[in-house]
Amino acid sequence: MNAPMLKTALEAGPDKVNIYHYLCFVVVAEELSFTRAARRLQMDQSWLSAKVRRLERCLGLELFQRTTRHVELTDAGLRLIPSARKMAAAFAETMEISSALSHQLEDVLRIGLPPFSFREPRLNELLYAFAAQNPRLRLQTVTNRSSTELAEMLLNGDVDVIFAVWPYPSEALDVETLRDGYCHLVIPIEDPLASLDFLTMADLRGKTIVTFPEKTNPRLHAFGYGPLRTAGAILKSAPENDQTILLRYASQIGAYAATHPKDASSLHGSVVRKVVDSPNLQRTLARRAGACASAVNRFWDLATHRLKAHSRDVRRAMQLDEANAA
Repeated sequence: MNAPMLKTALEAGPDKVNIYHYLCFVVVAEELSFTRAARRLQMDQSWLSAKVRRLERCLGLELFQRTTRHVELTDAGLRLIPSARKMAAAFAETMEISSALSHQLEDVLRIGLPPFSFREPRLNELLYAFAAQNPRLRLQTVTNRSSTELAEMLLNGDVDVIFAVWPYPSEALDVETLRDGYCHLVIPIEDPLASLDFLTMADLRGKTIVTFPEKTNPRLHAFGYGPLRTAGAILKSAPENDQTILLRYASQIGAYAATHPKDASSLHGSVVRKVVDSPNLQRTLARRAGACASAVNRFWDLATHRLKAHSRDVRRAMQLDEANAA
C-alpha cells in the first residue's frame, strides 16, 4: 500500500468502504446467493445487500448480475474476486494470530487481597516469583475487602484466588495456611505487662485494646477479639481501617494496640507481646475447588510448593534450636 492509498483508507468515512465490505463480497461470490451468504454471515439479507451495493458504488463497478432466480459475477466481479479472496484470507489469518496473541498477553489472574496484605513478606515474595515466571500473564488485584467479601467474590467467580484471614465461608474452596495469626499487642515499655515474655487473655482483664474497626468485618472481629472481651478486656475500634491510625489512636488514649508484630518493628518505646491463648486468625490462600484455569493451577502449585518449603525450614530451625538447647 502506498502513501496515497493509506491516506484514503485512513480518511474513509461512512460513505467509504473497508475490509468488511470486501469480505461480504467474497462470501456472496462463493455462495452465489444473498440468502445463503446472509445465513453464513449471520446477518440480515437486506443489510448484506446494502454492504455490497456500497462497495459497487464506491468502486464504480457492477460486481453481480442479479435476477429473481440467481446471482452471477460480472466480468468486473470475476477479475476482482481473486484479489478480494487474498485480502479475505490475509485478514482471517491476521485475526487468528491477533486472537492468539491477545489470549496470551491478556491472560489474567485475579487476586483478592485483604487490607494490609502488602505487609505479608511471604505473599509479596510469592507474587514477585509468579510474575517473573509468567511474564505474559497480568496480575489484577482486588484490595481492601474483608475476608468474608473476598470469599463471596471467589465463590461467585469474580476473583480466581484470595489471600484472606480465617475464618470465612470455605465450603467448596481449597484452603492453604500461610501463617498462624495469634493476637499480638503493642504495649508501652513502661507497662508492667511488658516485662512478661508472653501474655494470656486473663492478663488483659481491665486493659483497653484498640482493634481494627468492628464494623468492617463483624464476624472476624467477634472471632478474633470476642474471647478477649469475655476475659475482661475493654475493646475499642480504631477510627479507620488503617494500621498507622490504629497505632496512633492507641497511643493517644494510652491503650494497647492489636496488631501483627512486624507492624510495630520500627516503634520506639513499645514492645510486642503474643497472647498465647487467643484465637488463631490464620492467614490463608484459597481457590475454588475442582477444575480451575491453568493460570490458577500454576499459581496454586507455586504457592503450595513455597509454603511446604517454608514449613520444612521452620521445622529444621526448631529442631536446631532444640538441639542447641540440649
